[in-house]
This record gives sequence, C-alpha cells and structure tokens, in this order.
Amino acid sequence: MCALRAAVGGLHGAEQLLLEQVRVLLVQQLVGAAEGRERHGEIVDRGGDGVEQVLPRLGDVVGHRAQTSVVCRMSAPARNLVNLKAVGKGYGSRSVLSDITLGIAAGDRIGVVGRNGDGKSTLLRLIAGVEEPDTGLVTRSGDVALSLLGQGDDLDPARTIREELVGDRADHEWAGDAVFRGVLDGLLGGVGLDRFPDGIDTPIGPLSGGERRRIALARLLLGSPELLLLDEPTNHLDVEGVDWLARHLRGRWPADRGGLVVITHDRWFLDRIATHILAYEGTDEHPDKWYWFEGNFEAYEKNKVERLGEEATRPHRVTYRKLTRD
Repeated sequence: MCALRAAVGGLHGAEQLLLEQVRVLLVQQLVGAAEGRERHGEIVDRGGDGVEQVLPRLGDVVGHRAQTSVVCRMSAPARNLVNLKAVGKGYGSRSVLSDITLGIAAGDRIGVVGRNGDGKSTLLRLIAGVEEPDTGLVTRSGDVALSLLGQGDDLDPARTIREELVGDRADHEWAGDAVFRGVLDGLLGGVGLDRFPDGIDTPIGPLSGGERRRIALARLLLGSPELLLLDEPTNHLDVEGVDWLARHLRGRWPADRGGLVVITHDRWFLDRIATHILAYEGTDEHPDKWYWFEGNFEAYEKNKVERLGEEATRPHRVTYRKLTRD
C-alpha cells in the first residue's frame, strides 16, 4: 500500500495540480520487485515481508512549500495464474493474434475491449486451453482452476435446469445455500425459478438462447474456479441482471485473490469491475497493436485521448483492404 502525505495549505492551484500529477506518476511507477530496487528515492528499510520507500524531496517541485513524502510497503508478489509469451494464432491464411505477451495474476480484473473480429474471443480460448497457439507459449499454474463462458453454451438439451445446476443435491441443501440462492435470485428469478414454465424442472431443449445463456452463466458462477473467463456475459441480461453481476464479481473474492478476464462492450459494467484494460488499438499500419492500461474503462478512455487525441475515441466505420491480383 502506498500513500502520499503533503502539507499543501500554502500552495497555489497550479502547484497543487502539479503535486497531484507527480503523486499519480509515482504511484504508477513505484518499485515492483520484491528486492526493492531503487526508483526516485532511496530505500530506507527492508522488512521481512516487503520494502519501505521514502521519497523526501518531492516538495522541491513546488518551491519547498510542501512537506511531502511517499511511503510504500511492498507486499509479496501476487500469485501468477496464466502467462502468454509471444503467442500467435490464425485460421487459414488469416492471422488473428500475433506476438501477444500477457500475464494474469491473482487480483487482476481485466476488461478486454476492441472491435468484433479483433481476436478477443480467440484470446480467451487460448487462455482456457480450449485452443492451442500456432506460435508462442501459454503456461498455467499447475493447480489453477479456470472456467470459460464462451459465446455459445454446452448445455445438454435433454437435461433439465435441475440436472444442470443442482445435480444430486437434495432440495433442502441447495435451497439453504446462501451462495446458491444469491445466484438464482440474480440471474434466474429466485429459488422458485418463476421465469421458467416448470421451474427448476424445466427442460433445457425448448429454452431460448438468452435463457440458456443465463443458465450457463449461473452454472459457472456456482462453481469455484480461481480464474473466470467471460465472453460478453451481460448479453441477454436486463439492467437489474447486469447490476447484480457487477456486484457479484466485485465481491466474489478478496482484492488479492481470484482472477477475471471479461470481454464486453458494456462500459458501465467495465467501470465497476475492471482493474486493468487490454485494448485492441490496431490500425492499417500497425494491425497487431494491443495496449495495456491499469485502471477502469473511463480512465483508459481519458488516457487514450491524451495519447492519441479526441479522434481516437470516436466510432469509425470498419474498412477493409482492397483485394489485389498477383
């Protein structure tokens, strides 16, 4: 945890703004290695579980009128869940992903954004191990349990909702389970499953795609994977369902536990769950460009304007390269 302490009563508005900008920069760039290599200041103490850094000279940027320091105690590194190194994937002659390097650690809540067809779903399938990369390497911690909600579902149309969600559990067991009840309330209309004609004994086969999608999401959330991979989970959810899902995911694990990678076009949803954004920013000149950002989607949009200008955040019509003959 890091904190900036400053006595800023004597500072003018511009100086306070500069101090805040320096604070943000320092928090983003503070040392990340367990051994505590020096950045911006000097290491003054080494503890058994981390490193304390003090930066006593920050007040110099505002003419010595602020008594300012940053203290940061580094905790143990987060548990690594999945790593992708120089991964590439294509179908036929079309390259979908190229040279992707990404690490997912416990505590990460990653929102993946971009246009349709940019390889986002392929990325999730590679992380899950559903598909193998053409080039590069995907490694997973040996004991990591993960679950993928793809754009389709693997529900058996011959089974009932009870068989998909409850299995052999007695009614009094699952109905008395607070987590189970919470998921049913949030996604399926409560314990009685009133939105379905035969309640929990409704067959899967006749259900609509949206109803099947809710059941598939509920089944995934009733499990206990350490890493959730969700491809457009808010599709087919109403406003109340989206709100419930955001609250559920925020409270599902402690801040330094579990992992989430989610593809969605729902900006409201992203702003409430994401700690990081992985954004496709490819152009005709640089078709394989992805950008990694620490923060939610609103913060990413502001950062994108600062880097690329207002025009970069406006929707653009998809263009295609002209076909040429050899």
